[in-house]
Amino acid sequence: MSQAVAWRDRLISFRTLVFIILGLGVVRLVVAFLMPQEPSIMAPDEGTYATLAGVVGSGGDWASWNYNWGAGLYPGSRALLGPAALLIYFGLPDLTAVRLVSVLYAVGSQLLLLTIARLSRQRLTPDEAGGVPVASWAMLGLAAFVLLPSNVVWSNLGLREAACSFWILAAVASTAYLFTAKDWRLKIVWGAAIVVSITMAFQSRVYLAVALVLALAVGIVWFGRERPRISVTLATSVIIGALAGVTLSLPATQPSGQPTPGQEGVVQQGLEAAPSVLSPDNYLQRGSEQRAVSAEGAESAIPTDSCTGVPDLGSLRWCEISRLPGAAFAVMFRPLWPLDSPVEWSVFAAMASVENFVWLALVAAALVILISRRTVMPRLLCIVVTYGGLVVAGMAALEGNFGTAFRHKSSILWALCAVLILSSAQRWPKGDSAYSGENQTP
Repeated sequence: MSQAVAWRDRLISFRTLVFIILGLGVVRLVVAFLMPQEPSIMAPDEGTYATLAGVVGSGGDWASWNYNWGAGLYPGSRALLGPAALLIYFGLPDLTAVRLVSVLYAVGSQLLLLTIARLSRQRLTPDEAGGVPVASWAMLGLAAFVLLPSNVVWSNLGLREAACSFWILAAVASTAYLFTAKDWRLKIVWGAAIVVSITMAFQSRVYLAVALVLALAVGIVWFGRERPRISVTLATSVIIGALAGVTLSLPATQPSGQPTPGQEGVVQQGLEAAPSVLSPDNYLQRGSEQRAVSAEGAESAIPTDSCTGVPDLGSLRWCEISRLPGAAFAVMFRPLWPLDSPVEWSVFAAMASVENFVWLALVAAALVILISRRTVMPRLLCIVVTYGGLVVAGMAALEGNFGTAFRHKSSILWALCAVLILSSAQRWPKGDSAYSGENQTP
């Protein structure tokens, strides 16, 4: 019995966890180098990103690439394609370059989540500051983010998923440190980090960056009276980052060879586009059309709905709200046996059906923590949960087949894991070292 207790109480130091993450990252980099130079059948999109990165790396006209498709794709994927283009310029193959960048972003995301874990442990009793207990919600959250098979696969391919998670996690981690900063110079540093992170998040995937901005806005409003100066700093950083991000992620509209707008013109474009990009109604109006397009010809199509052709905006809002619970369950947990027969679709769908039971368990654990209200950093948790809820709602509105939904939901895995990491229950056994509520700062 004493041995069991000692095993539960054992801490894994943060230095050891860093070495584990870096070691696994090296293995993944080697795998990326050894993978065949052809797009994966699991995600043929990486071929598109690799080709466009090659055009950028060779100095080609990316805006007119593939019948002007590059004009819209590159600005919203610059966080992945920009570094990959640089590697291609120095001689790496196109696919290898985008895969290496994706792996590096994945390792960076894991280290960022680990920094949040360390910050949260420092808010607990002093003996918890040096590491993470083996039998704890925090360790479960870290392990799930690092080892969940689908997250490993997607971030080893040349896709945007890892870049999205990295820059959004960078914004959240910077916000956590801003909450705890006491020196004004540190506040400026973390505010600048938030600006950069939000700007790059818009150049990873726009609707996820919108969810991040709205989640940070909720946090600013909710806690503005408690920490007014920090809230002003955070609000300023969010506004600057959002405007810069919207401006830089706008599709290129200038014909090849024509001069681009000056600095004032670019800023004006960003100001004019911001209300449309940040408006939820904009996403609702295009939701049904997007779902129909992504479901067309797919064996794993999510059942169609009746929101297409709704006459007015009010009716559309009600239609989308009424279908939201079922659609959210579908994008989060399906395919799921016995509701579906994924074996009839593909072996990868069957794998997704198995892993979705893990997602169910993670969501159940997160709900237990939220309902019990046992958290170390309530302000940060508010932002994380708001972001997760908005992304699930956005996926429910836009996703048309289970395949892409299963891939895109990796963008909220970090949020689920962060809820576990921010739990104030240090260990699993009932009544063992439960957190009393002291030292709840951020």
